[in-house]
Amino acid sequence: MSKSSVLNMTQGSIMKQIVIFALPILGGNIFQELYNVVDTLIVGKTLGVSKLAAVGSTGPLLFFVISFIIGLASGCSVITSQKFGADDTAAVKKSIAAHIIISALLTITTTLVITLNTGRLLNLLQTNKDIYNDAYTYIFIMFAAMPGAVLYNFLASSLRAVGDSKTPLLFIIFSSVLNIILDLFFIIVCKWDVAGAAYATAVAMVTSGILCAIVIWKRTPILIPERASWRNLDSIIWEELKIGIPMGIQLSVIAVGFIVLQYVLNGFGSVAVAAFTVGSRVQSLMINPIASMGVVMATYVGQNFGAKKWDRILLGVRKSLAFTALFTIVMGLLVWLLNSQIIHMFIDSNEAQVEAMARQFLAWSCPLVWTLTFVFVTRGALQGLGDGVTPMLGGFLELIMRVAIPLSFSTSLGYTSVCIASPAAWIACGVTMTVVLLVRIHSMHEQTAASAFSG
Repeated sequence: MSKSSVLNMTQGSIMKQIVIFALPILGGNIFQELYNVVDTLIVGKTLGVSKLAAVGSTGPLLFFVISFIIGLASGCSVITSQKFGADDTAAVKKSIAAHIIISALLTITTTLVITLNTGRLLNLLQTNKDIYNDAYTYIFIMFAAMPGAVLYNFLASSLRAVGDSKTPLLFIIFSSVLNIILDLFFIIVCKWDVAGAAYATAVAMVTSGILCAIVIWKRTPILIPERASWRNLDSIIWEELKIGIPMGIQLSVIAVGFIVLQYVLNGFGSVAVAAFTVGSRVQSLMINPIASMGVVMATYVGQNFGAKKWDRILLGVRKSLAFTALFTIVMGLLVWLLNSQIIHMFIDSNEAQVEAMARQFLAWSCPLVWTLTFVFVTRGALQGLGDGVTPMLGGFLELIMRVAIPLSFSTSLGYTSVCIASPAAWIACGVTMTVVLLVRIHSMHEQTAASAFSG
């Protein structure tokens, strides 16, 4: 790998470094979300609302599994970014070796457990009988392809840890385009119904992971462990798990909230499930750009933490908060103004009830999506500092809000209780993360002042 593809964020213009690193991650997140959006769009337009509800009903379960994979991979890569910031190549290679072992065990365990319990999971959610068979077919295929998700997320997080956010972007663009082509071919030409959508996503996901591995092997020597890298890994595996497991749990706990939402939602019927599916896909397109800043801050803060540049950490967090807040306000306004046109991309215009319920969902999300700025930026900064526990506790707080509101008010508020659950969770978690980070910032101020005085 050329030196230009590795980005050392411990020096140079702070905002320039953050933007250069963030843009490919932003693009990658948007294209990765296209996996779900394209499936939803093509299924809704070609197979109808019932099939759309079947695919959408599996979303929370898929999110639960993939969230843990992403969280664990991101947490483990924090150690890699810290070693890279400290300019310790041997330690970087050892951290990758540890990450490989963790990922291999995760792949075997996850794939076996979830494929053997697919039916039980759908029954637990009380999936409607009219969509059960299609939902089972779709999610079983997706679960069987989980090794591809583990491979891609492990490699992508490792590349980002050393400042390379461009390579993951290129492969996710390729796989997203491949997903679209295969979706159209499998569903329209081969007539494979919802199984075609699942096969298309699975093939694209596995392909992106394999291609990323090939490129790293040929161009990224710093991420290729040597024979010595595999010795005495106990301590570094423990270091990675101390951050990775809480981050995985944190994201999975958030996903549990969506599973409870799905449980409540199923009680409102297939039309409500279809409307929620459309609304949540549009919401994800707003959220993913903000989520990318969490990844950016984890790497940026991790590298500067390794280099012991406290003032640079503080300035980077402040500038990222301002930049991301402005972006999300504009994004929320645009989606709110264009919600009807966007919804009609997923469903036919004669589906009036589905459209009305999807618009109701977005009417709650769009004005409050900016509050997620404080969730993702501060959470990423805390993770970069090596604090995996506080973000995990924030995830539990999100879970409580997402579960308590629909379970408590589904009878009195109906579908509205599902719509307000996520915004309430964002606000509660954002306030908590910001307060904790302010305390940490104050502590670093004191440490910086003490260092200057002693110097």
